[in-house]
Order: sequence, then structure tokens, then C-alpha cells
Amino acid sequence: MFQPNLAVAQANDAIAVSGNVVLQADDILAPIISDFDTYYSGKLTEHDIPGAAYAIVRGNKIIAAAGFGVRQLGQTEPVDPYTVFRIASVSKTFASGLSSILAA
Repeated sequence: MFQPNLAVAQANDAIAVSGNVVLQADDILAPIISDFDTYYSGKLTEHDIPGAAYAIVRGNKIIAAAGFGVRQLGQTEPVDPYTVFRIASVSKTFASGLSSILAA
């Protein structure tokens, strides 16, 4: 499985460290986020994805973020929470979802 390259939490609240992931979450969420980290890493391995990142948002604050693997297959530059990925055709999904909210 992948190990997180970097994990960041940005907020005014205290930051706690749990395993390899930096969290800004209460004691109830910390184990859930840790489990998600393990699940996410496992899915990347299962589907042979060279690298990816995630961020978990709660109350308009990032409470956990991590990058896994490498930016490009065959290269060594790691993915971190600040890595920019091309959104490609996913923007069509966002646009249709937003237009349906406006129409409602």
C-alpha cells in the first residue's frame, strides 16, 4: 500500500498527529479519518493508480489532507496535498449539478 507523502490541516484550531496523517479533528473523527486513509491507499494499490490526493472538509475547514504515490508513472516526484491535477471532463458533472440546483 501507499504511504502518505504529506498531510496537512489548515485551521485556527489545534492540530493533532495520528499515524502518518496530520489532522485537525476531534477525538471522534480522528480514527475515522485514519481508517479512510488506509481505505484510500488500498484502493490506489488495488487499481494500480500511480498517485492521488484527498482533502476532507468539515465546516468549511480542511481537517485532513494527504498525497500518495507519484505525479507521473515512471517518475519520482511525489504527490502532495498541493498537487494540481487536470480536472478534464469532470467539470461537466459540476456544471450540470450546479445548474440543477439553480433550476430547483
